[in-house]
Amino acid sequence: MSKTRQKRERNSGLHISVREHTAGKNRIWTAVNLSAPVLLLYLGAAWSLLSVFELPSYTWWAVLPGVVLLLLLLAGGRIRKCGYVITGVLFLVTLGLILGKQTPVYQGLLLACNDATKALGQHTEILLEGYQVSAATDVQPLCYQLFTGICGIFLAAVCYSVTESKKNGVLFLLLLPVGILALVCGMGAKSWPILILLLGAILTMNTSFLRGSRQKTNATVGSSGAFLQVAVWTAVFFVGAAVLLQVAVSKSGYQKLGFVSGLQEKVQATIQELRYEKEPVSSFNQGQFDKLGDLKLTDKEALKVVMDEPTSMYLRGFIGSTYTSTGWEETEGKELYEKRELFYWLHRTDFNGLTQMATLYGLENPDKKEESVQVTVQNVNGNSKYLYTPYELMTEPQSLEDVRNVGDERLQSEKFMGSRVYTYQAAGNLVKQYPQIASGFYSEKDSEEFKTYTEDESYYNSFVYEQYTEIPLETELLLGAHLNVERRSGQNHASYEEANTLITAYLNKNLKYSEKITPLQSGDFLKNLLEVRSQGYSVHYATAATMMYRYLGIPARYVEGYLVTPKLVADTEDYEEISITGKQAHAWVEIYQDGIGWVPMEVTPPYFDVMERPDYEIVADGGIGDEGQEGSAEDGQSQNVQDKTPDVPEEQTKSKDHDWKKWLLAGALILVFLALLALVGYVIVRRWRLRTYLREIRQADHRRAVCLLGQYMVRWLCYVKLWDGNGSRYQVRESLEEKFGEELSQRYQRAIDVIQLSAYSDAEITSMERQETEAVVHDLQSRILHTVGIRQKLRMKFIDFLY
Repeated sequence: MSKTRQKRERNSGLHISVREHTAGKNRIWTAVNLSAPVLLLYLGAAWSLLSVFELPSYTWWAVLPGVVLLLLLLAGGRIRKCGYVITGVLFLVTLGLILGKQTPVYQGLLLACNDATKALGQHTEILLEGYQVSAATDVQPLCYQLFTGICGIFLAAVCYSVTESKKNGVLFLLLLPVGILALVCGMGAKSWPILILLLGAILTMNTSFLRGSRQKTNATVGSSGAFLQVAVWTAVFFVGAAVLLQVAVSKSGYQKLGFVSGLQEKVQATIQELRYEKEPVSSFNQGQFDKLGDLKLTDKEALKVVMDEPTSMYLRGFIGSTYTSTGWEETEGKELYEKRELFYWLHRTDFNGLTQMATLYGLENPDKKEESVQVTVQNVNGNSKYLYTPYELMTEPQSLEDVRNVGDERLQSEKFMGSRVYTYQAAGNLVKQYPQIASGFYSEKDSEEFKTYTEDESYYNSFVYEQYTEIPLETELLLGAHLNVERRSGQNHASYEEANTLITAYLNKNLKYSEKITPLQSGDFLKNLLEVRSQGYSVHYATAATMMYRYLGIPARYVEGYLVTPKLVADTEDYEEISITGKQAHAWVEIYQDGIGWVPMEVTPPYFDVMERPDYEIVADGGIGDEGQEGSAEDGQSQNVQDKTPDVPEEQTKSKDHDWKKWLLAGALILVFLALLALVGYVIVRRWRLRTYLREIRQADHRRAVCLLGQYMVRWLCYVKLWDGNGSRYQVRESLEEKFGEELSQRYQRAIDVIQLSAYSDAEITSMERQETEAVVHDLQSRILHTVGIRQKLRMKFIDFLY
């Protein structure tokens, strides 16, 4: 008897020890479960924002105060209250320090705003003036860290509140700013902070799901183990992806593949279409070659134009400055931001690249300086992102409401949906007079009246040559073979007459105008045009001419817009509405003539006589000299020029040979991502079905709930092979007693009695009987989970979907 009692005591002691050990493990897993998501979410959000706004690297350590606050909040009890008090007091103190100005925190705010403004300007072309910082240079890092550290504390409090809310919608709102900055503004963070942020978000949603099942209020080690497994495997995937992207593929490799920027470009294009596009009136698409198809010019109205003195003019919209193999791009904000001081001082002296021709005309003709044409444009179906303005614009861009002057290159609306109605002043049709305007300037530029203009133009001229004469190396080699002339640059550019003659004659001889084209599938657009297709419409002609002018050293840009033709205004009365349809949509090249400004050049054959020609004629079919003839191909044989293309340098050949490896890696990553996406989708659907099933049990009446509980219990019994589904469920009692003890087996038998009663009789099922059955199912589930390892728990949860 004594030995039996001692044995029971020893067993009892052992049992207590195991329970305490298990409880200790549960506390550890619970701590990890609660702390890991919010810490990762906070660190990812903080570092992503610091990266997006390109703040100095020493500010990245400012996240530590936020980590300390999170630990206080996670501790619970009085310590948590202490964290709340610290946050509140710090908020009031910070507010006072900022309002007081001239404090380190206030100076840190100014420093952060200046860097954020710079980043915003580089990515969005929104050029804002910086703030004057009075702090000494040696103490600026301290000011910066003080301010970012305080911001980190507030962000930590926000992240903690998000995780405590257990609402994925609130979590989405936290992620939204980073997403908008990256996808809409193009202000993307580095990859690893984003990975940490996404990992924290996934774990937060997983924790929210585990907490959300109220029938699981007695959290088991199974749920904690599942959480740990999800955390580990998610971390492995993200770390692996980060290593592949950072090590195997260089940053420049992304850009060439478009792998990283592809999603961003698609999102931006979709958003811009929703904001600015209505009903398409033509097939022009802002210089994008990959979207180019047959020419479609509809009768749908694009613009309504009203003038107090109708005159013909080119209305510029999209301006393409950077050529890529797949399309024209506008000048990057980073490049314009670096030149912000140049434009600031030019505008201070009333020099503007958008009004240059009208300004010069006014200097040459003081008596006509005030003469102007009032133009009102109602944008019906055109792209409302741009303001369609002529080369003769007189109104200063800064005086137009809700309009942004982007580097004296184009006018963009600041309204969310774009500008649909606007009015400006223009100086009549000066394009047809520009040779005379140029002649007048060259003869008078040294006079006192032209001194300020000449000085300003020299600064703008340097910017123009630096920005708008760039050509990719492969394109330079291609054009050298086709034009058979040497590359010209700077002040050594070809004469305008020579360039016009050479380019127009080459295009007429080697390209065929056609409104039916074969869409570009791959490769370089210009190379495909000159050596394969040799046909196209205005987009093709204007693109080729733009690059040829640049090759000859003359700044040039690609333009899309509308033509207010002499035919349209011939019989139009003053203030009579002029309807501009898709038929008037067009693409052309504009060149910069030294001292004069930007002027349009027509190189598309059917349009030679659509607009008035300048007195200085473009030779459309004239001779180009012996040198030019040597570089020309016979009619219909432009493909023969391919043999004359110089060999590409060895470095470029190696780069091309290496491209397939990058594509292979990109494809592998895409496949992995799609597989993961499919897996996540499958898991979500199955988890939703299980959750719906359990919700049905909770919401059903007593009889149906007991029947469903019986089915759910059978799934568990069959899964662990305590029952094979054949015979009576009462037979399972012996196996249960042997595995889990007599007490559970007896309760199991009573539960089966109730289940049988609910299924095969009309007897009323009481609330107590239902609760006892639920308790048996819950205890059976818990006991089974305690007998399996973490890997098996993960399988049961995310593969077999038992709980």
